[in-house]
Amino acid sequence: YLTGCVDDEVLMREDVQANIETQRGCTLRCSYCIYHKDMPKISYADLDRVVAEVLYCVNKGAKDIRFTDANFGSSPDWAKAVVRALIKHRVESTLMVELIPGFLDEELADLFAEYNAMWDWSYIKVGVGVQTINRDVLLTVRRGIRLEKFDKTCELLTSRNIDAKVDIIVLL
Repeated sequence: YLTGCVDDEVLMREDVQANIETQRGCTLRCSYCIYHKDMPKISYADLDRVVAEVLYCVNKGAKDIRFTDANFGSSPDWAKAVVRALIKHRVESTLMVELIPGFLDEELADLFAEYNAMWDWSYIKVGVGVQTINRDVLLTVRRGIRLEKFDKTCELLTSRNIDAKVDIIVLL
């Protein structure tokens, strides 16, 4: 966005969603996913660049920002720094992030709630990628999560009235 690759007119469209990548890679090695492909570790963008991109998009008119990261909470300290910066700059936008169960603690959930409280209409939506609750399937697809962590993640979100979207893979 900062280099001008996206025309301002695109960001001014009524229902546009600005997608921003804050990190690349994933610590999980799920068999159906390519986020981890050819990446031995996660690399994180510069925090100032992330904030500048969000502010740029919002100032151009985008009302909906989506962080396209495989797991926004892969580094809790990183995720908290991003949300704190957005709160500091009083970003007025709906924000969508994806989390893998177990990568949300009380402090990050509190920061999400603080972001939600800033404006009447803008808020954080959290996608929770559980994919399945069948333990055998989780093992088969190498999805390294525990259902107890899913329960705790949902509890932290619902106790703070944070909208959650749960991803489930359905095989027909």
